[in-house]
Amino acid sequence: RPDYYFSDWIGTGEGSYTGTQNPATITMKGPITELANFNPCTYSVTPTEAYFRQGRDSAFFDIVVQPTCPWSLSSDSWIHILSSTSGTGPARISYTVDSNPGSAERTGYIWLIGWKTPNAQLTVHQSPPNYYYLTMGVSGTGMVQPPSGCYKKDTIITIQAYQYFRPDYYFSDWIGTGEGSYT
Repeated sequence: RPDYYFSDWIGTGEGSYTGTQNPATITMKGPITELANFNPCTYSVTPTEAYFRQGRDSAFFDIVVQPTCPWSLSSDSWIHILSSTSGTGPARISYTVDSNPGSAERTGYIWLIGWKTPNAQLTVHQSPPNYYYLTMGVSGTGMVQPPSGCYKKDTIITIQAYQYFRPDYYFSDWIGTGEGSYT
C-alpha cells in the first residue's frame, strides 16, 4: 500500500537481522524469523500559515513526510504552485499568489494530499490594497488583544497583554517587527 512506508526489520535467531537497511542480508545458521514493519505515512507542511500584502508575491513551504510516501498538491485558483505538484518524500515547494483585487482580506489553501485524502494544508492570507496583516502572539503563558488580522493602513491600534491567573508569570515586554511596530 502506498500510504505505508517500510520502517525496519526485527529479526530473531542466529544470523538474523534487526535494523533499517532494506534490502538487508541474513545468514542461515538456524531457524530465523524476520518481521518487516510498515507504518502509515504521516504528512505535514511547514509553515502551516502564510501572510501576504496585496501585491503579487512568492514564497515556499516544506512538505514533511517519510522518503517513500507519495503526495500531490492542489490549490485555490489565485495561488500558483511553481514546483512539482506531485512527488514522493520530503520536498520544498515554491508558489506565488496573484494580487488581491478586492477590498477585503482573502484566504486560500494549498492542500497536501497523501494517498487518497487531504492530509495537511497551508493556509494563505492576503491583505487587500492599503491593508496590512497584524500577527499577534504570546511567548510564555498569557493572551493578547486584538486578535491577528487585517488592518487598514495608518490605523492606530492599542495592543494589550493579559497574564493568566498564575502568580509565577508576569508581563515582560513587547517585541515588534515591521514599520510602525512597538518594542
